Amino acid sequence: MTTARGSTLLELIVVLAVMGTLAAITALALPGRPGARGPTQIERLMLARDSAIRTGLPVEAMVDTSAEGAPRIVRFLPDGRAVGPLVDPLTGAVDNAVR
Repeated sequence: MTTARGSTLLELIVVLAVMGTLAAITALALPGRPGARGPTQIERLMLARDSAIRTGLPVEAMVDTSAEGAPRIVRFLPDGRAVGPLVDPLTGAVDNAVR
């Protein structure tokens, strides 16, 4: 007498159903994608500097210096230098230490 080897179609369907259920439960347990947020002040300054270098025109950006009161303006020049708060005047790089 020979015994059948392999599995039946019904066994395959049951295994796939169990795996699908486990995958669905795992997907529901994962946190959702975070909502969109606007660019931070540092990112806006970096974008303004890049824009000034790319276009060859001076670009001004507003900086919120809440410790000092009124917002101030940073002016980025086409050669990469900057004048204003939160930037290194020589290199024009945004100071990441101040957030």
